[in-house]
Amino acid sequence: RWSRRDALRLGGLGLAASLVGCGERARRQAAPLPTAVRDDPDPVTVTDGLVRNAWAGWTLRVAEADPAIRSAFEHVVAAPFAEVTGCTVDLVATDYARLTTSVDEGEPYVDLACVEGLWANRAEADSYLEPFSFATSAGSDVDIFETGTTSIPAYAVAMVNAFAAGPSVALARPENWAAWWDRTAFPGNRALKKGAVGTFEIALLSDGVLPADLYPLDFGRAIDRLRAISGRVVNRWWEATSQPIEWLAWGRADYASAWSHHAWLAVVDGYPLDWGWEQALVTTNDWVLPVGSRAGEIAADFVGFATQPAMQAAMARAVGVGPVGAAAFEGMDPVLAATLPTAPDHRGGLIEIDATWWATNLVPAQAAFNDWLLGV
Repeated sequence: RWSRRDALRLGGLGLAASLVGCGERARRQAAPLPTAVRDDPDPVTVTDGLVRNAWAGWTLRVAEADPAIRSAFEHVVAAPFAEVTGCTVDLVATDYARLTTSVDEGEPYVDLACVEGLWANRAEADSYLEPFSFATSAGSDVDIFETGTTSIPAYAVAMVNAFAAGPSVALARPENWAAWWDRTAFPGNRALKKGAVGTFEIALLSDGVLPADLYPLDFGRAIDRLRAISGRVVNRWWEATSQPIEWLAWGRADYASAWSHHAWLAVVDGYPLDWGWEQALVTTNDWVLPVGSRAGEIAADFVGFATQPAMQAAMARAVGVGPVGAAAFEGMDPVLAATLPTAPDHRGGLIEIDATWWATNLVPAQAAFNDWLLGV
């Protein structure tokens, strides 16, 4: 049986992202999705609020799980921060198991981490995070989402209904999850996330549940809806976040739930995909300070700098993540804005994943999903 501690060590929204079979890994190498950071034609030089050489001789260890986003942070945020403050910024991968273990041992392996919002909620409840104030940099802007005592939104992503597109594909476009479930109007193979988070919400929305009535989630009703579409999914339950994009590109799936920034990177690199924003499930990855962090003041400066509108807009240009402050969209190319989850025109149709509810209910929900999928 899955425990709360297991959930905390694995992370939240990407629970089994690393559990990919060797066969799938070999296929990905044969037709990889490029993950290189987009070249930013206008490097950001805004360094408002930073004091030159304020942190000379110090090192800030920062964690981010996604390789493309980690590279973007290094290029967009860490480089100018280091140049002005004199602080060395080491970007490393977020490892949830290592993070909790190192905090338990009194020596967190990073000073600042960018983590899934769901994980941040559970980690705060389990006393793994320290409160901190980030408003030390002039012009910081986080007003689309709420900030917490121990977490500050870093960027937003959305689970969207994605589908194959292009001149050689004649697929109808499902406008919402109810249409996505309609096998007559939209024939073809489906792919869904192999996990309760996001998948249960999608199933309930497809059955007519209103966004305001989603939580608390009805496990039984969600599973009944998944059973109705499972014949179109079969063995296309994705675990690694790259899989639905690859399957759409290869023709293994025609319609898939997928994270918006992965779809964005694929389209930028020439893959014939498209997606819709209606009823997209939005969530944030958040900045957190592990208990025992040795560089809280530097981390606060770094987060304040990273959340300036210019920084958020540059991250959007680099990897397609959604800004968490409305000011980042001021003066933004409308073509770019239309591809981001938190653009003003999209916010009304988005549904925010309730990370607080999931922090309490992840273990039983995932157990119910696993039992159904395994036929228990």
